[in-house]
Amino acid sequence: MVKILRVDFYKISMPSGAEVSFEELLKQIAESPDDESRNINVSGSPIRLKDAGILDAELFNGFWQGDMMRIRMEGIPIKASLSGEVEEIDLEDDEGIGEETAFLYHPATGILMLQRNRFGVSDSAFASYFESRVSSVIELLPIPRLGALEKFERLNGTRKFTFTLAGVDRLPQVTDEERAVFTGLGMAEQLEAPNIQITASMGNRNGTLEQGMVKKWVSFLFALNATGSNPVKKIEVTGESSDAKKEILDLLDLKMTDAFEITPDANRRYSFDKRLACLKAAWTKNKAEVESHFNGVPQTHDASK
Repeated sequence: MVKILRVDFYKISMPSGAEVSFEELLKQIAESPDDESRNINVSGSPIRLKDAGILDAELFNGFWQGDMMRIRMEGIPIKASLSGEVEEIDLEDDEGIGEETAFLYHPATGILMLQRNRFGVSDSAFASYFESRVSSVIELLPIPRLGALEKFERLNGTRKFTFTLAGVDRLPQVTDEERAVFTGLGMAEQLEAPNIQITASMGNRNGTLEQGMVKKWVSFLFALNATGSNPVKKIEVTGESSDAKKEILDLLDLKMTDAFEITPDANRRYSFDKRLACLKAAWTKNKAEVESHFNGVPQTHDASK
């Protein structure tokens, strides 16, 4: 049975003064003993780096390949036959169900390609795992398609800005600086509203919104979604294009992601090699856009800003 494997693109962001780079951190964990010391607990489930190594293939020289695993210790499924017979899966106390998530990392640009697996390791859990090994903030920032950002940058100002948040009461902790930027959080908290939609508009007046602040809000909203719970459901900007036409951009619909067909092996599992092949295909297909986006510049983003 053919399945669709989705690949999401992220920029790994660490403070410029971090004690180690992400590549060095990955190398340290990959070379550590392959035992329980690799595990950390995230939301009640152990997560671990199952395997990682450097690729030496011509088109992927210097890339890191790897497989993360989430071990489900609770909510274990049962074995069932098509005739309806069921049987418990016999597990030892220190055993669970392993859910795998493959990744491909490009140190030259700081780009991470992560297999999307709702039962596996999410983007936020991935960041938490590596962050637990250092005293630095690690963020996975979703990469918008160039078309969206280019069009946004080319707007002759923004006349209307709308965003929608779901699960405001479950958002991760934000800093005082972020709260100052995003005052809508305070309104939602006062009203005890779990969902909120905010629109800022020039209405019938001439002129545009303050573009610097619009960009700051857009960056903050993308960072919120990088926490893994994806609370931001809509980011829409309306402005005037360079040829004086009205332009409406939904920035979230243009995040960099891709999808590929994958078939299971004879044992009905999706092998690491097949999942890795999808990640490689995602890079090959989107390589030109990624390199154009970041101009091939090594990782210099500062998560503290």
